[in-house]
Amino acid sequence: MRPAVFLDRDNTIIHNDGDLGDPDGVRLIQGAASAIASLCGLGYKVVVVTNQGGVARGKYKEADVEAVNQRLDQEVRKAANGARIDAFYFCPFHPEGNLKQYRKDHPERKPHPGMLQRAARELKLDLGQSWMVGDQLRDIQAGAAAGTRTVLVGDASSAGELDEREAGAEPDFVAANLTEAVRVIAQQRKPDAVEQIERAEQGGKRWDAAAIARIQRQPARPREEGEEGAARREPPRGRAEQFRPWNAPPPEGEEERPPVLRRKPRPAEEAKPAEAPTEKTPPPPAEAPTLEEPPPGAERTLRLILQELRQQRNGPGDFNALSLGAIVLQLLALICLGGALVMPEPGDLDLLLKWLGAAVIVQLATLALLLFARAR
Repeated sequence: MRPAVFLDRDNTIIHNDGDLGDPDGVRLIQGAASAIASLCGLGYKVVVVTNQGGVARGKYKEADVEAVNQRLDQEVRKAANGARIDAFYFCPFHPEGNLKQYRKDHPERKPHPGMLQRAARELKLDLGQSWMVGDQLRDIQAGAAAGTRTVLVGDASSAGELDEREAGAEPDFVAANLTEAVRVIAQQRKPDAVEQIERAEQGGKRWDAAAIARIQRQPARPREEGEEGAARREPPRGRAEQFRPWNAPPPEGEEERPPVLRRKPRPAEEAKPAEAPTEKTPPPPAEAPTLEEPPPGAERTLRLILQELRQQRNGPGDFNALSLGAIVLQLLALICLGGALVMPEPGDLDLLLKWLGAAVIVQLATLALLLFARAR
């Protein structure tokens, strides 16, 4: 059997100022979808139980209620990752209804626990480990009658009705909205979980099923004997005290206590023993820092970098000088070749060979100079 969180529908999950029979009028309360996703991540079944007396008064039909519930489930799934509603239960009866077939005080109409009990039978739920969350006192009475713990949500007007004591049951906790109610439920289920949820919320992370599941899978830190004030203990199954924010005014009849400031005791300074007079001696010289050997391959890398820098610094000047020399030698080779064609007399083979030999030698010198420049 699994635990469940029973949720009232109107003004707990969606805004509803009157009888709602049109699916287009579904408007989620801010944070409701993320809160439902958190409940799913905590392992709870989410069940909506709602009175729909508008059917008995003839304002809309049961099919309209089912259409609104279907639209609500779609909006919740679309608004938050991992959010879902496992089941819907509604009671169309009202003791003062206009339609005769619906005019009765049905046992499933809240404040009777009939809807919660039927859901427990059909879905195999553990009511003793379940919660009822709603904005009306009849929701609280229905949850108490079914054996669940209860959270009353809403503004000060719904909380102020507690003074009338008409419902005959007080809520276990009071919260401003569904998001705060889920925080209470998470705290009661695993004390350390709520602290991690708050830290995630301050960091800008959204409550979703995956995040809550990760929190629950983390093992609790073992605590040593005598550790003070570290663990929160789950309250007994009896009536728990009401949840009240830290900045809320104190209840009537209880005086507001001013905060007590405690000064942290200053540790006593230990008396230093008197130092015996000694001759001043110069401090020993600091050891010279030792250079670590470069790692393998670092020496070759440094050598390549140094060679590259040297080429960048000296390369342009050498290249210009060698190029100029090669140009001059090439011109001399051309002159010698021209002289071989012009200077010798016809039949003067020796002079022709001299000019050609000079041209070949100068050309070879030009090639050697160019190769040397390329090697540099």
